[in-house]
Amino acid sequence: MAESMKFQYKDYRNPDKEVLSVPFNSKRKRMVTVYRSSDPGKYEVHVKGAPEILLSRCTRIIGRGGDVKELQDRGEIEARVFTRYARIGYRSLLIAHKIIDAAEFDINECRANDYTKLEEGLTLVAIVGIEDPLRENVKESVEICKRAGITVRMVTGDNIDYARSIAIQCGIVTREEMDPSNLEYKEFACMLGQDFHREVGGIVKVPDPYSPDKTRDRVGNPEKFAQIARELRVLARSQPEHKYLLVTGLKEDEKNVVAVTGDGTNDAPALKKADIGLAMGITGTEVAKEASKIILLDDNFSSIVTALKWGRNIYLCVRKFLQFQLTVNVVALAVAVVSGFAHFVVPPINAIQMLWVNIIMDSFAALALATEPPSDKLLLERPYGKTESILTRSMWRNIVCVAIYQIAVLLTVMFLKPEFILRTTPDREKNLSLIHISEPTRPLYISYAVFCLKKKKKKKKKQK
Repeated sequence: MAESMKFQYKDYRNPDKEVLSVPFNSKRKRMVTVYRSSDPGKYEVHVKGAPEILLSRCTRIIGRGGDVKELQDRGEIEARVFTRYARIGYRSLLIAHKIIDAAEFDINECRANDYTKLEEGLTLVAIVGIEDPLRENVKESVEICKRAGITVRMVTGDNIDYARSIAIQCGIVTREEMDPSNLEYKEFACMLGQDFHREVGGIVKVPDPYSPDKTRDRVGNPEKFAQIARELRVLARSQPEHKYLLVTGLKEDEKNVVAVTGDGTNDAPALKKADIGLAMGITGTEVAKEASKIILLDDNFSSIVTALKWGRNIYLCVRKFLQFQLTVNVVALAVAVVSGFAHFVVPPINAIQMLWVNIIMDSFAALALATEPPSDKLLLERPYGKTESILTRSMWRNIVCVAIYQIAVLLTVMFLKPEFILRTTPDREKNLSLIHISEPTRPLYISYAVFCLKKKKKKKKKQK
């Protein structure tokens, strides 16, 4: 903004004159910088931050002509400026300053009272509206998540009007859900962090049922939390402990799989508490990355949809592999057991043959299922619960039906046409018995025997 007005801020910012700098954080919502003034014995205090916090600390305002006058119409400024900015999707930033005597400035005293003394009696300089446009495909990604059965909630430190506007643009909530006169209105769709904390009773410590010597965190009022969580979509002016409170409450329901995004050091407790923590790869801190399970390299919400699609595809491939393996092994086991009771001298399949069959089945099945690309149709399915069995009823039905069919075919061939399984000569076919085979037959071990003999010969040569 300064450069657009042909001002070079570096010419006015002299690091040698800086006396104190209090950085912005999510709790204070403002920052303070103190400089030595060009007037001897004076200090300049510059403050910027959330308008709803700093406006009440301003006593004067700079008018259009540059004259300083008393600030009286705070309510009008709030309604006409930053409230209107927030409703149209602009993030507001209030800039103020004041000049103090050197005798009034004491760093130790300022630190003791959280720098509040420096933030009193300010002169309002300007309120800036900053447009923060949505990234591409964010709205489409939110809609995909909704179709996939995922509830998207926005937890932000911005004021409630701005958060509500952005949530409507993203499709997280609708205008009807925010309108009290509408039938679709939800009372708890948008809340302030402090109101949410008060309603649900905060975090309480309770004994851990699995470790009596330890305690675990729980929501103070689970019934109220469940009522709010059904409607909550936007949590504005929230602090890290509010995000942690929300994650803790959602995880108390075993059916929920909770995923959380974060980039700051203060987000680490919530990222670690969640089932799936997603840290920002570009803007995220190292602490946040260490606490998370997935790192988004491009800091894009659309990447979450990609991760969701691949995760569901892997889960589906595991289910297919288990269904295939269980079916084949049940059939092989049933054939081996029946042949044992039928008193075959040489079973249709023995241990070594079973091993070779398993090696071939496992390798080819794993390659086929592991290389299957994900489909967009996976995003239309309902999510899987943490306690849901990996083998569904339909899978058990397929395993049983296919196994019965294969066992029936194999037993029919084994008893009615044994020459298909056991190698015999025409002279001995008439001596074959369906229940007892008088002469042992030679299974086809040629390739395996040759392989083993070559290894034995090599070992003997080395020993010599």
